[in-house]
Amino acid sequence: MAISKAIDYCIDKNIRNSKVITDSRSTLMAIESTEEKRRIIIEIKKKLKLTKIQLQWVRAHNGTVGKDRAYALAKLAASKDQIDIEFGPSKAQVRYRGKELLATK
Repeated sequence: MAISKAIDYCIDKNIRNSKVITDSRSTLMAIESTEEKRRIIIEIKKKLKLTKIQLQWVRAHNGTVGKDRAYALAKLAASKDQIDIEFGPSKAQVRYRGKELLATK
């Protein structure tokens, strides 16, 4: 499941305060449900409790700029065994590192 993979990626890369965007309303409803018994959903719930990752629903095929390109890239990524994208440090990480460097001088 793509949401689980995205959460794992954020956890592995120590990316905090992330937002995972999905058009799968049914998956989000399953995650919100207190009666859901599927193992993958339970695992996602556990991961979300340990992080500050938020899930956000967007309407599919709503004319969003770049939607077709994002869909094509997602389809390509789903066919690969590994994620081949790296994120640079966030503004907060750069600021923190700058403060660390200043404190050592």
